[in-house]
Amino acid sequence: CKNVGQWTPPLLSKIGQEGDVLLVSSTQMIEMKEGNVIAPYTFNKVSAEFRFALNYVSIGDVLPQITQLFRASTLPTADRSMMVQSIVRSRQSRVSFNTSWLDSLYESIVLETTGDRIPPLVCNPGRIMVTNSRLYFQPFNNADPEPVQKVKLSEVSRVIKRRYLLQQVGVEIFSAEDFHIFLVFATEADRNYFYDQLVGQPDVRLEDTEQENLTLKWQKGVISNYDYLMYLN
Repeated sequence: CKNVGQWTPPLLSKIGQEGDVLLVSSTQMIEMKEGNVIAPYTFNKVSAEFRFALNYVSIGDVLPQITQLFRASTLPTADRSMMVQSIVRSRQSRVSFNTSWLDSLYESIVLETTGDRIPPLVCNPGRIMVTNSRLYFQPFNNADPEPVQKVKLSEVSRVIKRRYLLQQVGVEIFSAEDFHIFLVFATEADRNYFYDQLVGQPDVRLEDTEQENLTLKWQKGVISNYDYLMYLN
């Protein structure tokens, strides 16, 4: 890619008169699925220009982010990764939970924060909201089949603090209706605050997890083998 910018149409052009056309110039293009036939990709090292007419957003909404990503692509690998992560975090911090997904107009918001949902082999970032009656997770992307995952607090049966990537930043939540979600936060303090707010809601009635808590204490060396065996017996 050589350049990314706004395309200025000729005077008599039928497209782009409103200025919402993105111009991408490149020195190489990749052709795939010609005639909708699955075949190896074809790499053509030729100069080309591509124009994209934007129908639902203005060029000003997307061009700054695209320009930033284009600038990041020109940096060394380490600097590129850091810049992309910074761009992503900045964009995600400006996204708020869509309250139209709340089940009831009478729900009061207890907590709203950012975190990751960890299904198998995936890390899916999004917004987490706790109300007085439900827990919601709204992903930033559309990878999930459902735009929002939710569970009633009255159905939550277990809430367990977990490690993630050797850090104490995870929470695993189970419900009586086979709902399960593993959430990860930026810091241990954020995780603990979420945990306290969730289990402190009147609708949350957890099952007895004394044995599981003692198992964790034994694994961490807080209690001795003798004390743990005495409890099991």
